[in-house]
Amino acid sequence: MARPKSYTEAELIEVANEIIAKGSVPKGWQIKEILGRGRITSIQGDLERLVEEGRIVLKNNSSVDIPSNQQVIEQENVQLPHEIQEAYKLVESELSDSLTNLIINLNNVTNQHYEQLSTLRIGEANKSKDDAIAFKEAAEEKLLATEDRVRCQVEEREILEQENAELEEKLAELQSTNTDLNALCNKLQQEKRDLDVKIKQQNQITQNLDIKLSDTVKSNTVLTTQLEMSCSSITKLEDQMTSLREELDITRKELTETMTEHKEAISARKRSEKAAESLSSDFIEAKMQVKGLEEKLKYVEGNHFLKTGKKEPVMLNA
Repeated sequence: MARPKSYTEAELIEVANEIIAKGSVPKGWQIKEILGRGRITSIQGDLERLVEEGRIVLKNNSSVDIPSNQQVIEQENVQLPHEIQEAYKLVESELSDSLTNLIINLNNVTNQHYEQLSTLRIGEANKSKDDAIAFKEAAEEKLLATEDRVRCQVEEREILEQENAELEEKLAELQSTNTDLNALCNKLQQEKRDLDVKIKQQNQITQNLDIKLSDTVKSNTVLTTQLEMSCSSITKLEDQMTSLREELDITRKELTETMTEHKEAISARKRSEKAAESLSSDFIEAKMQVKGLEEKLKYVEGNHFLKTGKKEPVMLNA
């Protein structure tokens, strides 16, 4: 997308007219130098368009006003007497001839003097003209060199302005990126702090596990020793188991015989249990009789105490 122009047509026309008033032909780089903004190609295109439209007139009008002053001397006719007029004419005629000769001589002398003076002054003027022409040529060459230098500087300045604009855009992008990176950096720093805490906790856990591992190694050593002892014991136990198996076979045989006897004992026990149950019933009944007798004894002793006032043992007849 094209960027908007940094100058107006009114400013361009005003600067162009100033350059024309100085007797120069306006150019894009000159207007760029005076305005201090805009692109040379854009300014040159607008200048050519305004010239074609007639809004800028390329002319160098120099007018020299040569004033002309004419003095007219009018002679007045004076009315004089006739004799005086004739005498005046004679004297005027003589004086006119004398004055004419005198004026001619003076003119000749004056012409010679002014010819010499003019010749001298013309020589000086020619010399001054040659010096002025040489000075003008040198000044024109210097002016062209200056114009080329200024034009190059303006073009370089325009390039620098474009580069500066691009750098400003890049700077804005980098600032935006820097903001994002700062946010990311803060986030990473927070994550780093969290990880440091977790690492510290893990280190503590690792230290505890190392302690437990050391204890476990010690326990493992003890258990290894015990295992070796157990292996030795197992070997002994295997030997004993072999012996026990042999004894077990003998015991099984004996157990079979014992089981037979046990069955007979169970039958006898059942008979004994039935007898015990019968005896238990008799015992309960006797116990109840004893309890009844005790209550009867207490009753009798109470009556006896009431009658005799003495507390003596009383014999009960069953």
